[in-house]
Amino acid sequence: MAEDGMGEAGCFVFKTVPQMLQELHGDLCAFLFMFTEVRCVAEISTTSKAFRDCIWSNSVFWRAYVGPCLLQDPMRSPSRGRVVDDVPRERSTMAAPELRDAFRKWLFHLDGDWVRDFCRFRDVAAKTGFGINFHQVLSDACYMVSGLMPSDDRRLLEAFVKNLTWLFGEYNVIQLDERGEAEKLVSIIQRRSDVFSEAQANMIAVAFDMSLDRIDVDYLLEDLAAVHESFFCGGPDSSDGEQSTDDQSSDFDQDMHSLEREFSTAWSESDAGAEAAALHALR
Repeated sequence: MAEDGMGEAGCFVFKTVPQMLQELHGDLCAFLFMFTEVRCVAEISTTSKAFRDCIWSNSVFWRAYVGPCLLQDPMRSPSRGRVVDDVPRERSTMAAPELRDAFRKWLFHLDGDWVRDFCRFRDVAAKTGFGINFHQVLSDACYMVSGLMPSDDRRLLEAFVKNLTWLFGEYNVIQLDERGEAEKLVSIIQRRSDVFSEAQANMIAVAFDMSLDRIDVDYLLEDLAAVHESFFCGGPDSSDGEQSTDDQSSDFDQDMHSLEREFSTAWSESDAGAEAAALHALR
């Protein structure tokens, strides 16, 4: 009896929730979903036709759900934050697909001239004392790429690809966090064959592979710098009892000359004792 009652209760709730949402005004329905993740809106809309009609295909719902982003028109406004008076009246007649598309672009920073905004953020960071935070820039690029759709402007997409190839040539490949974000970005682009052409995906992959070629050179330069600092740079203060730069360099040269003389003397002899002496000198 208890199991039958629970089954009936579950069936009762399943039937009445869509009916309740259909009877609610779109503003109230949107208010309920503001307490959930954005993806929950899409996931629940696929569970039944009733949910799809009252949520996914309801323009009143989307107009209330997307909220302030509909009060901006970045394509015509020189400042992304300026409110344009005629925009709300124009978008009040937009259908649900158009509203969803406007919300997607606003959510993933793809509204307006988004490539120019992306480049401006990079250029402003380059002029600061800390320089470009490539980890942050590459992470932002991953987020933006995940929100692109085949209907987006192809010219902006092509300009974005060129900017990404530039980033791959400038980031610090030795930094694991930056290289990890770059590899993640390449992986996302290769999976988005619906947005990026094969030529664009190959261009990105080649740029990333070329960045990996800098690893050996960068490591070599770091090793040489460490050796130079170890042998030829003086201590922080000569009063601490440490040798000066000239003394360290002189001692190092004397040790090398002494080792060369021992090796030459041992090598000039042909008996086994000389070979042993040579091995000892090499050690």
